[in-house]
Amino acid sequence: MGPSPHRAGPGSAAAGARFNRPVFTAGGDCRTARDGAILGSIAAGPHGELAAVWQDSRFSGGMRDGVAFSRSLDGGLTWTTAVRVNAIAGVPAFVPAVTIRADGTYGVSYYDFRSNTADPSTLLTDYWLARSTDGITWLENHITGPFDLAIAPSAGGLFLGDYQALTSIGTVFLPFYVQTNTGNPANRTDVFSTLASSAGSANAASTDVGAAGVQALATPPLTVTPELQQMLHQSVMRTIQRRMLGRALPGGPPEK
Repeated sequence: MGPSPHRAGPGSAAAGARFNRPVFTAGGDCRTARDGAILGSIAAGPHGELAAVWQDSRFSGGMRDGVAFSRSLDGGLTWTTAVRVNAIAGVPAFVPAVTIRADGTYGVSYYDFRSNTADPSTLLTDYWLARSTDGITWLENHITGPFDLAIAPSAGGLFLGDYQALTSIGTVFLPFYVQTNTGNPANRTDVFSTLASSAGSANAASTDVGAAGVQALATPPLTVTPELQQMLHQSVMRTIQRRMLGRALPGGPPEK
């Protein structure tokens, strides 16, 4: 396992950095997008299973990145052969995140360019959620998009930021993601979250299966219940605690 063996364009190899790479659109033009080619995502399940996702170009012979998935059922001693999660192999897929629900279902979220057109002034991008019970056959949901990545801030390339994540509440996935705000140059991106149902269309990730008939998912407004508010607060406090070693947290002793 590991980061993609295919890297193109200028970038930094420093730890935690993101690589910049050219994006070739349907019209053949090239522009630079900043993605997470050297970063992956890993999750632990309720029964000790582990899952990892990362960008990998092995599925296209090094031409473009897809989303690779592997899992371990023995605490990380052995891992399954990587399979492709993204439904459309012919376009780049990037910045994946993974989680494992309480019932053992795997979830993977990612961006791709399947909706992009030959118009050189836009870079249409969608955000997707794939789920699987066995790590091989995947059902896909459309979370948001298409939105125009071409209006994202430029930070060594078109950049959505580092604010994508995936979790779950019971049997419902809860993705967090960034998308651009069309027509608002003063506030080009925002962070969103939505509840994602379990409906979807099949994608056998081990084969080159297209996404014809992908079912779009309606995204109702997220109702912030007291339970959800408490869970989010606890998650934020745990994150702050990990990043403030040795410092006192509000209402608690310092981390040792």
